[in-house]
Amino acid sequence: MEKWQWGLAPRPKVLYINLTALIILGIWAGLMWVTPFMNEPGTLVGLDGLVGIHDSPVDFDDLDPISRFMYRAGDSQCHQKENRTVILNGNQMPFCARDVAIYTCMAIGVGLSVFPRMPYYDWINDLKWYWLVLALVPIGIDGTGQLLGYWESTNLIRFLTGGLCGLVVGIALGFMLREVEGMLLESRRLKRLEREIQEMTPKE
Repeated sequence: MEKWQWGLAPRPKVLYINLTALIILGIWAGLMWVTPFMNEPGTLVGLDGLVGIHDSPVDFDDLDPISRFMYRAGDSQCHQKENRTVILNGNQMPFCARDVAIYTCMAIGVGLSVFPRMPYYDWINDLKWYWLVLALVPIGIDGTGQLLGYWESTNLIRFLTGGLCGLVVGIALGFMLREVEGMLLESRRLKRLEREIQEMTPKE
């Protein structure tokens, strides 16, 4: 295996900054899937609203703290339209199908960058800029066409386009975090080398 940039050589077993990002994203995405099962079936439906404001017709105050946090976050960041949201346990997920797919696959994408010694690591994480652009094309076409009224997408299409976008963005994020960790390690190495030189330099 080739040497890495920014002092990441030999190749480490784990990139800890990437692992931290994976844990955060994994918890966030995981709670989207879990919270519908933490509440009575049929109690979290008809959440339709607008993006950017708290306008849900359902009162979240009686929910447990985790569910309250997730559904309020969805209320402010997502339209939560019932026909564009996956129903689990008779409840809407706190975010629409496209958002859930983006966050879930983003966590997977970052996860693919955490363990550099896994098979095909370089092939998976050798992300060219044009792959990132191409991954945005399907979600852009589907979202724009739906917005302009040319068609009404389905949750499956929303999930596939959002998942593709999230996966590639997650891989790109993993690459950037890898470079950050490398720069930090290189900075520590240079400081340590500077201290050693100072200790070896005779004092007048």
